[in-house]
Amino acid sequence: MRNAQVFTKLAIPLTLATTPGFTFYPVYKLVPVGTEYDTLIYFSVAMFDMWLSVASVVVVAFVPFVEPKMLLFIRWFPRKQAALSRMKSQIPESDVYFNQLSKALHA
Repeated sequence: MRNAQVFTKLAIPLTLATTPGFTFYPVYKLVPVGTEYDTLIYFSVAMFDMWLSVASVVVVAFVPFVEPKMLLFIRWFPRKQAALSRMKSQIPESDVYFNQLSKALHA
């Protein structure tokens, strides 16, 4: 239920951010291919791709405002990484696998 509320709140900014990019699509579809306007077609395709990339960044940047708990996670994440690096085992990961395998085979 909670995820549906977050997606509902993100739907409006997502729609507003992506709609201008779709103004380039009619240029791509309506301009005939093989004329001197091929550059316009390529430009509209490039702008469409660029706009959707920019819209993605805008929507991802908007997520913490929609879901404030995300800000808490973002602030907590570097501390978690530091704690994990301190707790790192002295045994390399490959040795751990083979040690567990040998214990399982000899048990």
